[in-house]
Amino acid sequence: MLTIAIKLRHITLGLETSDISLSGSPLCGGNVIFDGSKSSTFQSNETESRGVAWVNTDDVTAFFPLGYISTDTFNIHGLEIPNQKFFLEHNCTRAQQVEGTSEGRFSISLTPPVANESIQSPFWSLYAAGKLESSLFSFSLKEDDAIATLGGADPSKFSGEIQWASVDNYDNWYVYVPAVYLNGGQQAVHNVTPPAGADPYYYGLLDTWSNRVYAPTFEVLTSIYGQISPDIHRIGNSGVWGAPCDILDRVATDITLTIGTTLLTNVTIPKARFNLGPISGQPGICEAVIRNMNPHWDDIAFWTLGQGFLENYYTVWDAMEKRVGFANLAS
Repeated sequence: MLTIAIKLRHITLGLETSDISLSGSPLCGGNVIFDGSKSSTFQSNETESRGVAWVNTDDVTAFFPLGYISTDTFNIHGLEIPNQKFFLEHNCTRAQQVEGTSEGRFSISLTPPVANESIQSPFWSLYAAGKLESSLFSFSLKEDDAIATLGGADPSKFSGEIQWASVDNYDNWYVYVPAVYLNGGQQAVHNVTPPAGADPYYYGLLDTWSNRVYAPTFEVLTSIYGQISPDIHRIGNSGVWGAPCDILDRVATDITLTIGTTLLTNVTIPKARFNLGPISGQPGICEAVIRNMNPHWDDIAFWTLGQGFLENYYTVWDAMEKRVGFANLAS
């Protein structure tokens, strides 16, 4: 048994499902395209498709197929996985076309897949076959050096102790967020009464698919930014907040979230990351680090802790013990 290191150059590491998808078309803007004709073990089942559905102006539900369930032999650092199912994309959504993020997606869910799931991650396939040292996986999202380790953690990538936070028993990697602090001291948000029907309120979804940090509601972000500077405001009707660039640099603040329940830890978005840079179409205005959800989605009411949150730490993920660990990145 061993651990495996994977460079996250052409593939996105996902956390909310337990499957894998590869791009079979240049439509989505990717540079690496899977070509099944070059594999003697490749099979595609075009009767088993995935897609998106929507209702058009005539109230007719339309289905837009994005691709098909396929099968091939995978080889990851010499470890072979025969008959690995995966999703092969042939079309993509408009958002994917704009972002060009569909070269591939390797997902690892909080819970091992159940027997009747159509696709399971190669990670769980390797673990079930006894080919990995443990059920841990870990990663660093450092720019130009993003790397994931399957079956353990890489001590050369972090320093100090790993601080653990418990993950709540949802299907995805949710953590409870009971408090938010500014500059390590002042309590900015705590135990605000949730709107009716909002569940799980003040939970945070740990999400590598998103490159931002989103607060659960407009009111939460108003409270946070209101204690930092009156000059930080929402830009138009979007979820983006900002201020004149020089002001945003001057008021930059460490934002610390307490996460977890039975195991708690404090995780900080450092003030060096507070100013994300100029906002397109807004001369002299820069974006602050946290957005709020689209106003039409406020009933979702949970934090989305994306790459802007996770990239500040080396993270270790323990699905069996339902916990996630944070350690300082190695210098």
